Amino acid sequence: KTQKHVTTQIDNLQTTYNANDAKAKSKLLEFAKAYYTFSSQSDYDKRFNQVSDILSLSDDQKNQLFDNGLDDTGGSRIDNLGLTSDYQTATGYTSDLDNQTIECLATVVVKTSGTAQKAINQTVLLHGWFDIKTQKLTSVKINQIQ
Repeated sequence: KTQKHVTTQIDNLQTTYNANDAKAKSKLLEFAKAYYTFSSQSDYDKRFNQVSDILSLSDDQKNQLFDNGLDDTGGSRIDNLGLTSDYQTATGYTSDLDNQTIECLATVVVKTSGTAQKAINQTVLLHGWFDIKTQKLTSVKINQIQ
């Protein structure tokens, strides 16, 4: 009976972890898709609202990730340079559950272009932390991969 009880506990833990694991990956990919899809200043401005319900970021991080897209003169850097970003594909990974946080990674391929440059594919690494209690990403860091 003890054996059965322990096995059931482990199965329950794994089921809970696997569900949260899948959720952590899908939330990070949802973030990536919204974050890397824009073709105008107004699209660029809407990105945060598209993912605000899955994020619980510090103000510092929010400000770093979601700048206003304006240049020093207050003009739109996005529109003036004709910058566009098009989410292509992404692969998500997760690592351990630490307390109630799952660390998740995603490699994201993004097609970027501007008026004076031809479209190129860039690969970006997103590093997120997903809180299983709130079901939100509590941190997202972005690294360019050269």
